[in-house]
Amino acid sequence: MKKLALTIVLCVAVVFSIGAQSNPQQKPEDIEKNLVLVDKPQAVPDSMKVGFESIKPEDTISMLSFLSSDLLDGRDTGSKGFKIAAEYAVSLFKFWGIKPAGDMPVTRGRFPGMRAAAGPATPAKRSYFQEIVFRETSDVTGSMTLNTRRGSLEKSRVFTSGVDFSMRSSTAESLTAPVVFAGYGIVEKTAKWDDFKNLDVKGKIVIILSEAPGKDNPESPFQKIKELKEKYFPATPQFRMFRRGGSSKIQEIMKLEPAAIIQVQNTGKDASVMSSLN
Repeated sequence: MKKLALTIVLCVAVVFSIGAQSNPQQKPEDIEKNLVLVDKPQAVPDSMKVGFESIKPEDTISMLSFLSSDLLDGRDTGSKGFKIAAEYAVSLFKFWGIKPAGDMPVTRGRFPGMRAAAGPATPAKRSYFQEIVFRETSDVTGSMTLNTRRGSLEKSRVFTSGVDFSMRSSTAESLTAPVVFAGYGIVEKTAKWDDFKNLDVKGKIVIILSEAPGKDNPESPFQKIKELKEKYFPATPQFRMFRRGGSSKIQEIMKLEPAAIIQVQNTGKDASVMSSLN
């Protein structure tokens, strides 16, 4: 019964998340408002006329045809096609006499503490490139299927990564295991609260609710006990967003060796959520 009720709670959370993400598409007339239209071309200043008249359509088409060629594979950042396009741009800069304004060369001794050889200093020349460190983030696309049974009745629901849920794992994997519901996934002795009492979660998929019980109940020990209230319901908004993810309790649950942990965002009141699980 708990599994079936949890599925309902999860589906409701998914419906709200999808509704929040839907945005109306931008209309063409809105895009046209951002364009700057030229009614009357202005004359080229005399100081720029020589360079302006040297620009020919056939030269421009030739350069753009190479840069947009499929051989460069879209010039994705850090790719081989990107580097080829950069070297091509540098060759044009040199041909046009543009002075480099990039990084200065880094000169180091062959060994630490080694001084450079004596002699006339050679003026350092700048590069056409500027070295920038990039961090690559890869997205793992996956899906999650939740099956529920009640007697002979069986239902199945597929959830899509990036739409219905987000994953913390950065590796692709497939997992099939029994599912257990562990309430809020909290063990607090001071509040006499233990969601894992008589519950075996080792090797199983554990589903928990975010936050903590008592968010709308001033008589709850999670509100009355100062340490617990600051831990699960911090007053500062930025900390509240961080705590809502439940990273600390996720780490505690991992010590019980579950196969996986699924946290459902708790958007309802405690009374309605807990009554639906009975």
